[in-house]
Amino acid sequence: MLKDTVAKIEREKVQAENVKWIHENLDDILTNYPARWCIVDGGIVRLALVEFFDLFKTVSLRDDISEGAVYFYASRHEPLAILSAV
Repeated sequence: MLKDTVAKIEREKVQAENVKWIHENLDDILTNYPARWCIVDGGIVRLALVEFFDLFKTVSLRDDISEGAVYFYASRHEPLAILSAV
């Protein structure tokens, strides 16, 4: 139980850092990945594709993406589309 709680807190911390990084680097992301679904992990856009499900499928096959990674749609719409996989 305690181990699960610690893992959840750590995952939420990483997710919050990734969301903060997205907000701080939004202009650069939009320049490089306009109208793309991206997965952000560790302050890096690890992959960007047009279709969300293609991105999700590809990421689910990889083992180098942390549980704290977030999916993000690169646009200027408010609120931003930022999703986390739990």
